[in-house]
Amino acid sequence: MVAQRVLAMDRDIDVVVNNAGYGLLGPVEEVSDVEAGHLFRVNFFGAFQVLREMLPHLRARGRGHLINVSSIAALDPLPGSGVYAAAKAALTAMSEALATELAPFNITVTSVEPGAFRTQFLSEHSVRYTTRALTPYEQAKADSRAHFARRAGCQPGDPDRAARLIIDAITAGDPPVHLVLGADAMDRTRRRTQELLSEIDRWSERSAATAFPQ
Repeated sequence: MVAQRVLAMDRDIDVVVNNAGYGLLGPVEEVSDVEAGHLFRVNFFGAFQVLREMLPHLRARGRGHLINVSSIAALDPLPGSGVYAAAKAALTAMSEALATELAPFNITVTSVEPGAFRTQFLSEHSVRYTTRALTPYEQAKADSRAHFARRAGCQPGDPDRAARLIIDAITAGDPPVHLVLGADAMDRTRRRTQELLSEIDRWSERSAATAFPQ
């Protein structure tokens, strides 16, 4: 177990960062069972396993903080990133539940949702593309690959500044459950939230009318 080996070296750990992950780009219909399974094993179940191993240690210490690095894709999925977004959304949802479950133990949780930062995420070392090819998606896939190729290496976000902000969030008196990083991510989150509220309002009367008659 990774966590057990880490704790054998240092028992004073009180901050756990889950940052393992990679991107998978391509239409949902093209994603194979193998691709989806591996993506979830790394992006979600890897963090899940680390958390389960580390929580007994943090509860015994009576304090701690969990950082789960999710993605803006969890809050605002784009075409061509559906399964990747699903894995990150699962991590974000688990983080929200954990924040409530662990509050009585003085353990806080933050889901970090970064936008475009100049990391290796879009490099050939990280991002992967669906191997299955369906003709109806050829043009959309070509456009998507060209878009991400243009962005690789010139993303506006500075990873060093992001890391410093994450540290500030950890040391804050009331760490956020969601830390949306980058102006682009904040813009997308606000727009998506407004769209969600608009849809709720548009269907509110009919949605409220689904209860059993009094």
